[in-house]
Amino acid sequence: MQERIEARARRRAARKARLEAKAAQEALGSSLPPSPFTTADGTPLHLDGLYRGSSVFLVLAGPSLTSLDLSLLSQRGIVTFGVNQTPSVVRTNFWISVDPERKFHEGIWRDPQITKFVPSHPINHFARPLQHKNPDGTFSHILRPDGSTAQIKDFPGVVGYRRNPCFDPETWLSEPFINWGNDKRSAKRNKHPRILNVMFAVVKAAYALGFRTVYLLGCDFYMDKAKPYAFEQAKSAGGVAGNNESYGKLNQMFSLLKPKFDAAGFRVFNVNPKSGFTVFPYKSFEDAIAEARQDMPPEPWDVTGWYETAKGN
Repeated sequence: MQERIEARARRRAARKARLEAKAAQEALGSSLPPSPFTTADGTPLHLDGLYRGSSVFLVLAGPSLTSLDLSLLSQRGIVTFGVNQTPSVVRTNFWISVDPERKFHEGIWRDPQITKFVPSHPINHFARPLQHKNPDGTFSHILRPDGSTAQIKDFPGVVGYRRNPCFDPETWLSEPFINWGNDKRSAKRNKHPRILNVMFAVVKAAYALGFRTVYLLGCDFYMDKAKPYAFEQAKSAGGVAGNNESYGKLNQMFSLLKPKFDAAGFRVFNVNPKSGFTVFPYKSFEDAIAEARQDMPPEPWDVTGWYETAKGN
């Protein structure tokens, strides 16, 4: 009898603890501002400000990327954020997509070191399949061990983001979304150019994560059909013309954002002195690396005596 009473008491105590923990979590969630980041099922994931005050190198796809000594990006104190296929050129810490995810190499998805951001709202992309390139050059779905089609949610280090296709310079930094430009409906309403581009998404994601200094690598804003990208990928003449037209729109729209960036202490630099992206000032790659690492102690680190300093704490 006594054992049954004690067992019931333990169950009641455990239930009470679960209810209190749930109430505390709900109270915490209600006190936090909306976040642009989510888990696979759309639950808010509060990564906002995680890298507050840090700097990040945005690795874009212009051919000038390959003219840099990219080995410098592997040093301590350096954080990198890639787009499209740029992790094939340099392994980045972060990566974001706005296009259909099957376009991008499976190595990006399989690499657990790369934190990957994909849309989770208004359309959740986590159930989408990905591709594998076969030895004969054909493509097929990546499969799970049981033979079923693998989905984005099966891969490591994937974070969702709430996507917004309506460009508004007044709310761009503060809204709990990752804006990726201005779609057709929004352009009719707000009169800003119609364009959707990963450039918007990667810059806003960097800001939302807390980075306050951004260095743009491979930001050429001029495309040549002979060598359109920093990686091997052909582009049609029409595609090249369309991209070159889009760069004017991006300059126009980021010119509207720059005063907001300045007011928020969000600094952006372009390391390509010949870039067609003229909104942000130039800084050499070497100076950017030195600035990003200026607070890092010299190596090798002298770790002797550190444990002893903790005595009595």
